[in-house]
Amino acid sequence: YHSMLLFKNGVPYGYAEALTLFERTDAGLNLFYTFRDGESAWVYARLLRLFRQVLGARVFSVDPYQLGHLNAEGLDSGAFWFYRKLGFRPSAPRLLRLVESEERKMSARPGHRSPARVLRELPSGHVLFEAPGAEAGAWDDFHVRHLGLAVARPMGSGHGCGTVVSVEDGRGLVVVAGRVSTS
Repeated sequence: YHSMLLFKNGVPYGYAEALTLFERTDAGLNLFYTFRDGESAWVYARLLRLFRQVLGARVFSVDPYQLGHLNAEGLDSGAFWFYRKLGFRPSAPRLLRLVESEERKMSARPGHRSPARVLRELPSGHVLFEAPGAEAGAWDDFHVRHLGLAVARPMGSGHGCGTVVSVEDGRGLVVVAGRVSTS
């Protein structure tokens, strides 16, 4: 796990975090409101470049919440299209088909506005950017939380928990709970 506070001329203007496993990095960036216009894409591209150089990352993932899934601010800001314009693609085939359909409509009819239903659906899955040298599609089905659950289940059942249950809460967060055995 890596995190950083970003400064411009000595003034904090945002923060970033990354969770890296092998060549994949789940990256997040938040620029403070005052600094969101203008340089956001440039800053994000520099951040990914840094992760590539320092961590050897070739595949970058963005969590659905960052894109606007169950996040009104992300949805209103058009975060999904921000990442799409940087070259990210949905890892879920159904979302990729939806994006391609919307992009065809935009090309055919300048000024096309996607319906609200589509705008809410687009950010419902992870998006990936695969840098040169990455195997296309190799990380499409991987999610860090699945790795955590794979470790938590045997640990929980082997340490007094008769049952280990995991529940996704809709924001992509996973709650793991165990029932303590009294025997």
